[in-house]
Amino acid sequence: MHTDNTDHTAHTDDFDPTGFFDSFSDSFSDSFGSSPFDPFEPLDGSGLFDEADRYRRRLWEDCLDAVRDAASRGWRPGDLRHLCGPQVEYFCFVAAGDLGVEVPWPMRELWLREVEPPTESRLSVPVLEDLRLALTRTQVHLGAAPTAPSGGRLSPAAEKIARRVRALLDKAASTNYPAEAESLTAAAHRLRRRHLIDSIDAAGAGGAGGSGSGRAGAEVAEVAEARVYLDSPWVRHQFLLLVNVAAAGSCRCVLVHRCGIVAVFGAPDDLDHVVDLFASLNRQRAHFMTTGPGAQAAAARKATSAYRRSFQVSYARHIGELLAEAEKQVTVEATVDGRDTAAALPVLADRARRAEEACSKAFPQTSTMSLSARDSAGYLDGWRAAERSRLGGDSAGVHGPHALPGGVSDGSSGSPRAA
Repeated sequence: MHTDNTDHTAHTDDFDPTGFFDSFSDSFSDSFGSSPFDPFEPLDGSGLFDEADRYRRRLWEDCLDAVRDAASRGWRPGDLRHLCGPQVEYFCFVAAGDLGVEVPWPMRELWLREVEPPTESRLSVPVLEDLRLALTRTQVHLGAAPTAPSGGRLSPAAEKIARRVRALLDKAASTNYPAEAESLTAAAHRLRRRHLIDSIDAAGAGGAGGSGSGRAGAEVAEVAEARVYLDSPWVRHQFLLLVNVAAAGSCRCVLVHRCGIVAVFGAPDDLDHVVDLFASLNRQRAHFMTTGPGAQAAAARKATSAYRRSFQVSYARHIGELLAEAEKQVTVEATVDGRDTAAALPVLADRARRAEEACSKAFPQTSTMSLSARDSAGYLDGWRAAERSRLGGDSAGVHGPHALPGGVSDGSSGSPRAA
């Protein structure tokens, strides 16, 4: 699974389009010469274009036009990379500086932020043909241009809390003792929730602390959008897991393309937590699903596919229940410690409501999907695997490399939505 960790919370520094286009032009000059939008030379070095050269140029122009059109339908550079592979990077880079007025400025700004100079410009004819074919799948709309406000930088106090939470989760991920991992995870949840409640107490319900983000100058809970990319196979089953993790984290999500592009909405710090936690649990899902004794038994009886479907449905549902129970326990502990949860809970619930509203506004027409679970062994193993998963997350890929433990002992589900 690939997640887009480039920019979950949006930037607060002023964006200077003029400066970008200066560096954009310099990058092209350095990489492709003085004519950035025409990187062609005759393949035989003769200086004369033959029919093969003209065909290659048509392919190049078709791909560039398709990328520009995709941007007008809400596709982002990361979306196209996920759909088409790294070979589309060159066209994204070219298109970013040449998007027309049919692409709203917020989307153009996002493109300018997300593209990077490519390492290869002279793509072969077969690669260009494959890319043109892949780009035909961008005819669907992937939502409106991003409208989320840019969040303020984390305050020093909030940044300190965030570092402490990450440290606790890293320790939970690195220990081989389940009891210790659970204790550290609970401590991280308590610390994070208590910080939110303290922020609300300090500012008053609905005030600056109501965002719970610890961001200077925020008066309401701002909502941002992050992309999560799910690799096949089992895209819909991974999405079910993400739905449950997002619901527990006051976020909402929708599968916007069947190739595995998911839009997740929520407060910026909630998004950060949800994307990180999902990445961890998704790795654990794949590990437990393929290495346990039940998986070997299913292979022996030639029922691997049914086993894995049932395993993943059970795993996703039970993870959602465990996360919801963890949130309740943290709230109870905060109340015992004297925090004013009666005043804070409505403000915290408002984060989920705003995320739901933003999701519905961006994708007003969605449909639900249902996933079946008919293999009882797979369903039971999925349930047990969820019990064993580290809800604090493993730290591979986000906060440092830690391998999943080897081997598996035998021992509030949301409704997935698709655009």
